[in-house]
Amino acid sequence: SAGSGSATRYRPDAPARPSALLPDTARPGSPTSQTRPSTLQPLIHCCSTQSIKKVLDALLLPLPGVTAGKMFGYPAYYVHRKLFACVYGDGVGVKVPEAMANELLTQKHIVPFQPMGRARMREWIQINRASSEDYEQDQEVFHRAAQFVGALKKAGRLKPPSPAPQKRKRPQT
Repeated sequence: SAGSGSATRYRPDAPARPSALLPDTARPGSPTSQTRPSTLQPLIHCCSTQSIKKVLDALLLPLPGVTAGKMFGYPAYYVHRKLFACVYGDGVGVKVPEAMANELLTQKHIVPFQPMGRARMREWIQINRASSEDYEQDQEVFHRAAQFVGALKKAGRLKPPSPAPQKRKRPQT
């Protein structure tokens, strides 16, 4: 621990969670761990996954068609069985229209959503707040996300079926 004077290791490939801090005795020689420089403070976490879930449940579950589930082992929210928001690490990933994502990314508490180190996705952002209650400030973003993804699902259903391929007539000989 930070106060005991023992060196601390961290896994750069892991989400920023308390489990990402490992004492020297954990996983000796692990190729994915590095010695954390002594000038860095231990990672500070805003809130627990469960406290974020409690706030998001109150904000999102009353919306039409929204259900709770899991994604990446974290709480997730679906509209018409399509993912639109999920807790990941210390933040919440949200799918919004690309133009809205670009606009929101100018705010300091919003970053590209890149779960498990994946490449940036143009319609996904991650909102990081200092406390779980602060996610209430993003109610409009969450509502727009549910509407956006809900409309994608409906549009997919209304798409006309592709015409059956035409049989080619054989030339007469």
